[in-house]
Amino acid sequence: MKRSRIHRETPDLHFVFEIVLMFVSIATPPATVMAQHARVAAAPDSSGEQICNWNGWFPPAVGRARYRASRPLTAAREAALRAKLRSPNPLTRDAAARSLGAGREEATVDALIAATTDSNEIVRDGVLRALGRMASPRALPALLTAARAPSKHVRQAAVWSLGQLQSSASIPALLRAARDSVEHVRAEAAWALGATADASVLPAVVDLTTDRGEGVRVAATCAIGWLGGVPPAQLATDSGSAVRAAARWARARNAR
Repeated sequence: MKRSRIHRETPDLHFVFEIVLMFVSIATPPATVMAQHARVAAAPDSSGEQICNWNGWFPPAVGRARYRASRPLTAAREAALRAKLRSPNPLTRDAAARSLGAGREEATVDALIAATTDSNEIVRDGVLRALGRMASPRALPALLTAARAPSKHVRQAAVWSLGQLQSSASIPALLRAARDSVEHVRAEAAWALGATADASVLPAVVDLTTDRGEGVRVAATCAIGWLGGVPPAQLATDSGSAVRAAARWARARNAR
């Protein structure tokens, strides 16, 4: 019996679970990597290195390799996923976008860039993160545009992806994002500035170590370490255990 169009376009349970998590994040303050790091730092066996390398997902090239290894795509599968970006079902589009982050083809970059104007905010988040994982320089203009979006979730995704590109051309946008009214966007900007490997951003990153948000202070402290700087002395007694752990790592890393 021929399956209906709706049946054919139903995503598998793994992707449905991802989408449920995304809906929860839209309805409540987003569960960010920074918050997860704070929980890691509170564990007895935690370390600043675990926090600052995203538990093995940072720098970006390392995370990209791990992501591709976890979701290998054949050329045929990649083409099929690109076609699903045009599905009328937003769950299908989002699932396809997130899987395409493991893609390698230029046609995938083109399809994802076109999808950055998707009508659904959750889909745009997935599309932007996929572009970040692919790390194509051609995505830069679309990411810069998204970094100014009204949606805080879209801005956060765009800023994260700009960090994955590690382009000096993104620095002005990241510095602007570091002053965003939303803590999670500021924290993402701090991580992204650390990924640029451009020491000229150090003063701005150091300024973020006094942010009221612990997630921002953690990200800024790690960024100082990645940029080769020395964290301010007051971080050794910061109220956040994750900040203190990150400061110890940064200080030890750059004292070598």
